[in-house]
Amino acid sequence: MPHGVQGSDSGLALAAPSDLRFSSPGEYAVLLRRAHDLALSGAAQPNVSPSIWASWQRALAGGIDPDRHLPRHLHEVSDVVSLRGGHPLAAVMPALTELLADETASGRHLLVLTNAQGEILWRVGSRAILRQADGLEFVEGADWSEHGIGTNAISEVLVSGRAAQLFSAEHLVRTHHAWACTASPIRDQRTGELLGVLNVSGPLDTVTVDSMRMVKTGVRLAEELMKARPGSATGPAGPAGVTGSAGSAGATGPA
Repeated sequence: MPHGVQGSDSGLALAAPSDLRFSSPGEYAVLLRRAHDLALSGAAQPNVSPSIWASWQRALAGGIDPDRHLPRHLHEVSDVVSLRGGHPLAAVMPALTELLADETASGRHLLVLTNAQGEILWRVGSRAILRQADGLEFVEGADWSEHGIGTNAISEVLVSGRAAQLFSAEHLVRTHHAWACTASPIRDQRTGELLGVLNVSGPLDTVTVDSMRMVKTGVRLAEELMKARPGSATGPAGPAGVTGSAGSAGATGPA
């Protein structure tokens, strides 16, 4: 296996009590980086969670280089504007921005919204945090799936279908080790279809015990707003299950 990583999920333990990420983020990061180094040097049972270990193995086998990897770019940043316009989450992005983003000069976290494949469609944050993200190519059009950039919170959501929080060296790529990321899926409440992933990222000391709760609150807000919008893909259906306005495709007009 690439980089000498071997072993199975059995017997693995968390690198440290999870509350250390909130009470002592620096200490927790050191422990995780030690586990990361051991894993890449061939340790059979590095102290990381089973899901992270499995993701690292998949990403390494898929050619992700922890030392030099940059994400795939599925679209140019300039082309993403047109993708946003046709996306069902476009209507809820203003509300998510108001709830979760900080665009002030002192803002230190980044709000990110992807599509169902992990491609970044929106980023909102201060100029300083956007510049930091630019350095990682954490930008619109970048593929933040496991195949695109390795293990991260967005990729974990796409794999598991559940909310995820990754801290420091739980990310496979080393340049991401200074970041903490919290993400959760947004779904069509009628069909259960995944519409995208809501993510909040920032320096290690920006993650708190409330980070996951706030992201999940954002998801609930987005899903309820979409469900309530008349004429939307997830909004209330018209007679006989027809969704949208009378002029939409498939509606029956006067004979």
